Amino acid sequence: KGIRNNYPYGNVSNPTWTSMNGSKLGPSIDSGYNNIVFEPIDEYKGDLARGYLYITTRYMGEDATWSFSDATNGANILPWELKVLLEWHHQDTVSAKEIARNDSIYYHFQNNRNPFIDHPEWADSIWGKRIIVQPNGINSLQAKNSISVFPNPTTEQFKIETSDFPFTYIITDVSGRIIEESTINSANHFINCSQWNKGLYIICFKNKKGTFTNKFVKV
Repeated sequence: KGIRNNYPYGNVSNPTWTSMNGSKLGPSIDSGYNNIVFEPIDEYKGDLARGYLYITTRYMGEDATWSFSDATNGANILPWELKVLLEWHHQDTVSAKEIARNDSIYYHFQNNRNPFIDHPEWADSIWGKRIIVQPNGINSLQAKNSISVFPNPTTEQFKIETSDFPFTYIITDVSGRIIEESTINSANHFINCSQWNKGLYIICFKNKKGTFTNKFVKV
């Protein structure tokens, strides 16, 4: 921990301490938080942000014993901190070094990956408010509003309901592994998830109104 201690990550105004490589400690200038924060150098901001986003997705629903901090509530990132991390995610995009590290972790150690390195756009799909305009002129928000998934979270099965079919879906876990994919030609479709591991899953839908991605939690 060192100088950073348990201070949350954020953007510093007037640093009270600056490291030899340029990392800073000082008052936050981020909306929603005005206490002391630690700001790493620009080169590592995106790496750190994508690591945080991985942790919050990987351990969602498995954080009952986790404590509350100025930046998190269990595995959930608090809104002010999430805004900072998404900004850093966009400012410091995925580098070749980060990809190589992700590959090494997958092949030599953990056999899983950080999906926000392989698919940086998933951060906005889950937490962002961006509306992606599709080639047909209809945006992803309209596509999202035409499909519902419930109950979410669930333990045994969930239902996909839509007024616009046919549609296709691809479900992946947080490592990017495809769990299930199909094309559906009816308004209602049930998916049995009783044998899935607990955790967060990403569902990508595509119908005539466009494409959107959402998250689903198996508990």
